Parts: sequence; C-alpha cells; structure tokens
Amino acid sequence: MDEQVVGWLHDVVEDTDITLAELRAMGFTTEQVLAVDAMTNRRGEPLTDSMARVMADAIAPRVKRADVSHNADPARLALVSDEATRARLQAKYERTAGLLDTTLPDILAEFEVPSRLV
Repeated sequence: MDEQVVGWLHDVVEDTDITLAELRAMGFTTEQVLAVDAMTNRRGEPLTDSMARVMADAIAPRVKRADVSHNADPARLALVSDEATRARLQAKYERTAGLLDTTLPDILAEFEVPSRLV
C-alpha cells in the first residue's frame, strides 16, 4: 500500500505547490511522506546524491525502480524523435539503475516491461 501511495505522489512536491507538510496534514503517514521526500528531485542535485537518498529510504527504492521502468520503456523512448535526446535519456536511465544497485534490463523485467519493441 505504501509503495502505491508513494507511486501516485512521487512527483507532487516537485510539480505542484503542495508541500511535504501539507501531505502530512492531509493524513499521509510519516513513512509515506519521507519516501515522497526521498523521491523528490532537487534542482542542481547530482544524480548520485539523489539516488543515495532514495536508497536510504525503506519505501522509495522500489517506487523509483517502477518510475524508471515507466520512463525507460522502449515503446515510450521510441516516441522521442530526436536520437540524441533518446540516447541521453537511455544513458541516464542506465546510470540510475546502476545507482539503484541493479541494471536497466533487470528493472524492466521486474515490472514486466518488454525490453524490445516488437
């Protein structure tokens, strides 16, 4: 349940005016709010620091892997028309997977995302 809640909320703080305190006041648990905080991108923060924060949380690592599986879905990346952008994103997702102590193919398999376009 916590992973689902955090999955739904993981971009809320960075994409809206809602704060972590407001999430807590809305009734989300401390653990859920801490995981959302762990998932929230901070401007200018290196990817290594961001992923270290994710890995330090009890809930966030699996949610982040699910997020990566969605973002790195080959069918989704195929929609990116600029080859340089597609390659940059692919490299970012592969690096992110490594910082999550796994590989991109393993993340795609974990969430049953086809690793190749048919």
